[in-house]
Amino acid sequence: MKNKFIISIVIIFLILVGSFLYFYFQSPVLKLKDDLSAEINTDRKIYEYISGVEKGLIVTKNYKIDTTKLGYIEAKVKVKNVVKRNFLKKIKILVKDTVSPSILAPEAITTIVGTEADLLKDVSVIDNSNEDIKASVVGNYDFNTAGSYNLKYVAEDSSHNKSEKDFVLIVNKKQAAYKKTVYSSESKIVREGFPYYIKINRKLNVVYVYAVEGGEYKKLVKVFVCSTGAQTPLGVYATQNKYVWRLLVGDSYGQYATRITGHILFHSVPYARQTKDSLKYHLYNRLGSKDSLGCVRLTVADAKWIYDNCPLGTKVEIYDSDDLGGVDKPSAQKIDANDSRRNWDPTDPDPDNPWNN
Repeated sequence: MKNKFIISIVIIFLILVGSFLYFYFQSPVLKLKDDLSAEINTDRKIYEYISGVEKGLIVTKNYKIDTTKLGYIEAKVKVKNVVKRNFLKKIKILVKDTVSPSILAPEAITTIVGTEADLLKDVSVIDNSNEDIKASVVGNYDFNTAGSYNLKYVAEDSSHNKSEKDFVLIVNKKQAAYKKTVYSSESKIVREGFPYYIKINRKLNVVYVYAVEGGEYKKLVKVFVCSTGAQTPLGVYATQNKYVWRLLVGDSYGQYATRITGHILFHSVPYARQTKDSLKYHLYNRLGSKDSLGCVRLTVADAKWIYDNCPLGTKVEIYDSDDLGGVDKPSAQKIDANDSRRNWDPTDPDPDNPWNN
């Protein structure tokens, strides 16, 4: 009887030891998701690739994986089984690039016969890979022959993602030179193909648009409120390029930009991103005061009007005066910081604009 008891104890002991050893050596099964890839330079965490663990628990915290370089990376995850023994699991994750570069460039470039224009001067390429990608120009053109040339900007990253953007090169015939003194506020020579003459009162932050009447640009058709800046230059210029979106100083963007001269443009109030719902509304509320770095800020509606109606080469006169010219100074709508629509320009005609609902 005593021997049977001892045997029973031994058997139970062996079963317990065997069970412990079984569970001790049993490795948890890490169940992974189907897609083990990440786009380059994106924020991804290790838990995003794990759907569960069989017979164990994850010990490793949910850390960010390194997505800064293309190719396979090895991520490590520590798990423990039911008897709390740790195991190290390895996951191969493919960092890839499937996003095409973004080309920021003018939609039209104007020059005159015999004068070569740098077609890539105002072109920038942004890519999620942070590569220094240069655009190239595709198409045939001749700076010595007047006409319009339909061309393309092309940019391709190292993963062979390619972007194209259409633009027009306009080579105009040579015209007689005009002296700046001709374009005064009293006398403006009408030029064929240019229906408007734009004046900017830098001191009062008002834009005037004149149409032809009696052989001169003297019929006032539009008055816009604007914001100029310390670097807004005085003088008479001719518009050069147009952009639906334009990258501005300080990683901000402007809609419906028209280049006046150098780095000075007409454009909307800046946006934080190249999206219409990221308006910097606090800057919008300062329209009518000197607030820019030099560009001429407008509402979207006013910037779009210039973009749509004033051909490249339109004369722009910038001057200082205390005289409003017999009109009331216009103003822009003030945007309440608590308004849910605050990140949209109230004048933007986009059908998705919540101000239009």
